[in-house]
Amino acid sequence: MNYSNNPRKGLVRSASSAVLATVLLLAACGGGSTSDDPSTPDAGGTETGGEIDAIDTSVEGATAIFDQVKDLPLDEAMALIEECAIEEGTITHYTHEDDMVPGWEEVWPTLYPDIEYQGVIGDTTANIEKVLAEFRSGNHTVDVVAGNAESHGLYDTEGVLATHDSFYTVENFPDRAKFANFTSQNINPAVIAWNTNLVPEDMAPDSYDDFLDPDFPEPIGIDGSPPNPMAALVAAWGEEEVRSWLTELFETKEVRVIEGHGAGRNLLAAGEIAAHIELFVGDLEAIIVEDGAPIDWYAADPSGASSAGTMIAENAPHPCAAALFANFLSSVEGSQVVADMGTTVQNPDVDFPYPRLIELLDNPNLRVIYPGSPEAESMATARQIINEIIVPNLTGG
Repeated sequence: MNYSNNPRKGLVRSASSAVLATVLLLAACGGGSTSDDPSTPDAGGTETGGEIDAIDTSVEGATAIFDQVKDLPLDEAMALIEECAIEEGTITHYTHEDDMVPGWEEVWPTLYPDIEYQGVIGDTTANIEKVLAEFRSGNHTVDVVAGNAESHGLYDTEGVLATHDSFYTVENFPDRAKFANFTSQNINPAVIAWNTNLVPEDMAPDSYDDFLDPDFPEPIGIDGSPPNPMAALVAAWGEEEVRSWLTELFETKEVRVIEGHGAGRNLLAAGEIAAHIELFVGDLEAIIVEDGAPIDWYAADPSGASSAGTMIAENAPHPCAAALFANFLSSVEGSQVVADMGTTVQNPDVDFPYPRLIELLDNPNLRVIYPGSPEAESMATARQIINEIIVPNLTGG
């Protein structure tokens, strides 16, 4: 893929040159700001007519850095951020997205060769423990951490995160994905799916209750730990109705509890199970399109989706580089790496390898688990239901 004509980089470089030219012109004329208005904002850097030509990095905390620029036009803000980031020289990113890191490692230096990207890979639990341990000990290493609504809640409670209002996101980035201290870059919807060789067309399910039909083909698969779909169901139906539905499903149908979505997908494709309650749609589309697997899927109401996002540490050693990297992740260049892996990204301008995924972004049945959402608030209850009803029936792959 050709990244030499990166529009984001061109915009930042042009804005940076414009800011510098303005400073030089005013210096040549012997003046900075001529305003005597005491309300002229003091952003901490050198002021030029109420604007700044550099970020004051002597302030304490990433939030104070971002407060200097987040109300500026995007191109001006990111020009200042980039200049500061080059001075910092590096960005440390804790992430569980091990399959994405090689792509980012390839693309990032073509855009920002003066800023080293360090991707530190660990599973979600390990990253949470690492981030919190470093924060509590005062050993601040991480700049940007990947996570979801659950990990965000843990970090937010302890004051780990900087406030930025997602000021760094590119043009056309959807408002639904922007939060005060979290930006959702991509989502991972779980949908109901079935083997088209085993489920007749006239019995193709479009609701969860369809699985309770006495004539619906069996066995039916369900993952051993499906918190996102269960949280969506709890938020939509209430705890008691979800418990009742699951209990009836296990009592009246042959249900196979399978450990891992990958195993569930493969068993479905092989015809070992007739249908599955919830599988990740990107994984399904990959084997449908690439391998011709006899599978179809539907986003029933509600379909739960995790939200993978970016958070910046308040005590980030390189806050400007963190914001620049977060901007990169929201951009076409950064998001394309994720989309090429079959994941549904928030940026609407990327080229999706699987067109059906585009339809999901605005599907009213989709319930994305964003920070503070009803689905996020239902997560603890969902996990309790899983442990009490689903896990005891775990059979493995």
